[in-house]
Amino acid sequence: MKEYVSAVRHFRWVLDSVEEFLSVEPDGSVLDVSRLARGTSLSIGRPLSDQHILHALSALSSIGVLNEQSAHFILDKNTFDATADKRATVRAVLDAIPEVLSGRPDAELCVSLPPTITAAAGIVIREMMADLRAGLWDVISGARESLVIASPFWDTAVAQEVATLLEPRMRCGLNCVILGRFSNAGERVALPHLKKLARCGQIKIMSWFDGDEENRETFHFKAASADRGKLAYLGSANMIRSSLRSRMELGVLLRGQPADELNAVLGVVLAIAKPI
Repeated sequence: MKEYVSAVRHFRWVLDSVEEFLSVEPDGSVLDVSRLARGTSLSIGRPLSDQHILHALSALSSIGVLNEQSAHFILDKNTFDATADKRATVRAVLDAIPEVLSGRPDAELCVSLPPTITAAAGIVIREMMADLRAGLWDVISGARESLVIASPFWDTAVAQEVATLLEPRMRCGLNCVILGRFSNAGERVALPHLKKLARCGQIKIMSWFDGDEENRETFHFKAASADRGKLAYLGSANMIRSSLRSRMELGVLLRGQPADELNAVLGVVLAIAKPI
């Protein structure tokens, strides 16, 4: 159970997605990392990394939901159903207690790497810091009451991913604010996917892009803040597919006072921005 609790705490968005997938799988289904990595049926709306999927499968194996056999995992549907209350209790308890931050820095560097980077460089960098996309998604999926996401540029692919991730949380009462420029056709194409979230709960979509070319007033930072600064992200990656998957980008996960200060700055910017 310890491994499962740790996985829920640090990779809940992965476990939620995998468990939803397993809920409609028949007893005895054979699962492996590659099958789930290729699949588009996971509720996260995008392929997950092999490492994240392996974390989830191993955690479920530790409580008997999956039986590990060589490189495969066999679904025990009776155990899956029997542990439903126990798995829900783990989530409820973690939601009810403050996040334990002892030993964790206020700022944690994270990185997104292009798939073509040399193997040696990739290994060294990944050993030094966390995955940027996973860290950003943890901020988004970890929000319980409020969430602000700010990025000048959005595309359809990432807007769909974010909408898929936010929909069940907004149905549970999460209030969300999304800030962008939304000043050109490419960015506006993403808007319908974000606006659909209005049917799930409280969401505001804002834009800050004023003035002419010589006196432009706008923003260029990329940030997210969950639950008024409980956990936050600040980085270089726009909410577009290439930034999150095929370019080298850097970001910082923030806790404590730095996260509070970033949340305060976002509040000022949102007071300037205009609703769409």
